[in-house]
Amino acid sequence: MNKTNLSFFLLALSAVLVVLWLAWGLYIFSGDHSFSWARGEAGDFVGGGIGAISIIFIAYALVLQIMQNRDVFEAGVFRTFEALKPELEGLSVRIISKASLTADEFDEMYKKYSRGGDRTVFLREMQKRSLSFANISDTELELKDAMERYKAIMVLIVSALKKTEKNDDDDFAKAIQSTEVYRAYKACFLDHEKK
Repeated sequence: MNKTNLSFFLLALSAVLVVLWLAWGLYIFSGDHSFSWARGEAGDFVGGGIGAISIIFIAYALVLQIMQNRDVFEAGVFRTFEALKPELEGLSVRIISKASLTADEFDEMYKKYSRGGDRTVFLREMQKRSLSFANISDTELELKDAMERYKAIMVLIVSALKKTEKNDDDDFAKAIQSTEVYRAYKACFLDHEKK
């Protein structure tokens, strides 16, 4: 149920409850009864009932606050992802440049990356190669450093995505997981850790 439908439902429910409470009070206090009412009892009845019904609005305000906090957290995760994405794309260039490519292959890919505006060409190459720390020799320090930096940044993003999934908002997490940045991380790091 979205916010608009929830708002309408709670407003309608409250209005119906108020009308029913007032009708019940009118019946009790104006009917032909064999006992008399003390001064202020009618006001206490009406005020107490409407005050109790206002709890519905307090509960609704709490629900809205929780939803807003989730949206704010999700927006923060998205800003973090957008801020770190250029760094991850740059690290993918560095990783692939240190992997076993010929100069011509790298130059062709770099043209697509820089001039063609395809910022994912090296990320896709990382996925194809499925690079892992197991495939890197100890002498390839720059490649290992670039991969460790890539992994460290992605671990931060993945931990934030797990929190959004706990908030029952896995659509956002699935959208980030479908990006080339995440898919390269999965192919090079997560898939190798599972084996």
